[in-house]
Amino acid sequence: MIAAVGCGSSGGGGTSGTGGKGGGTAGKGGSSGAAGTTGSGAAGSSGSAGTTGTGGSGAGGSTGTGGASSGGSGGHAGAAGGAGGGFATATLLVDDDNSDNNDPNDTSPTASYSDTLFASLLSGEQITYTTYVVPSGTSTNPTGPTFSQLSGVSTIVWYTADNDTGEPPTLSSAQETTLGNWLDLGNKTLIIFSENLMFDLPLDWNATNGDTFAANYLGLTGGEFDVDTADGYDLANVSYVATGVSTVPAFSGLSFAIDADSQIASTADAVNPAGGTQALLTVQADPLDTGTNSTTAVASGHTKGTSKIIYVGIPIEDVHGTPTNTAPQLFHACLKYAGLVTN
Repeated sequence: MIAAVGCGSSGGGGTSGTGGKGGGTAGKGGSSGAAGTTGSGAAGSSGSAGTTGTGGSGAGGSTGTGGASSGGSGGHAGAAGGAGGGFATATLLVDDDNSDNNDPNDTSPTASYSDTLFASLLSGEQITYTTYVVPSGTSTNPTGPTFSQLSGVSTIVWYTADNDTGEPPTLSSAQETTLGNWLDLGNKTLIIFSENLMFDLPLDWNATNGDTFAANYLGLTGGEFDVDTADGYDLANVSYVATGVSTVPAFSGLSFAIDADSQIASTADAVNPAGGTQALLTVQADPLDTGTNSTTAVASGHTKGTSKIIYVGIPIEDVHGTPTNTAPQLFHACLKYAGLVTN
């Protein structure tokens, strides 16, 4: 299930015509897709945002070539429709939270809180994106999105909410392979929001147990799901605070209060960064059960060649906000760390 979304704001005081309608409708599954149509603009005094073309399905055949699009003065042009089975936009949002709309048999699904939140976060950053929905209940090793579908994608935001069912898993072995091959192309950014990824892989604190994606792309020595604290309890279903690492400019001075089970079932997956991998957010926890809390990473950033990989192991959905920092500020910090925004 694929949909494209445009996030342009209208320009002011332009002299060009109103922005042409975005990329043509993508071809439907089959032996080949139908070609999209080209938008045209009508005269006007100020430009407005073009509409993004709909991304075609990669299943069953090639996606039709999208038509070109143009925006009025000051407006943002709509993205062209996908071609050759690829997605219509450079940013891909992967919905892997096992909610209503992930069920291919649900004909009238209700959007989950996570679905709504991530759409809002991307729109708030004025990022045009396409959504890929990982189907639930059909496979413990889903293969989508495929490598060919990622041909025009430079940024992937992948979220799993509190999914820990294994159908689909937070990341399947096939998806790990695809993402690794895509990251190896260079100049790619992968941001994973998953409070249960360490549970699904699974890792030990000092071992990745043969998971090459965790070792080579997340840049981890190991990890711990539902990380324990010195009092003998873990961070599942409790409130806690994650603090930005002061030596990382994008996260310095930030703190995020997690409200227990406020929007989704809350927990925290801790990571043990390998050399060259940066801790981005920390909590006070005791992953080795020593009886004493220590500063423990729950988010990390790693560079593989010229690609960046960010992992966030706290539930952004449960971030309390004021007087501490907000979910949009956490998302923005990830974009800033990746170099996708500068302010």
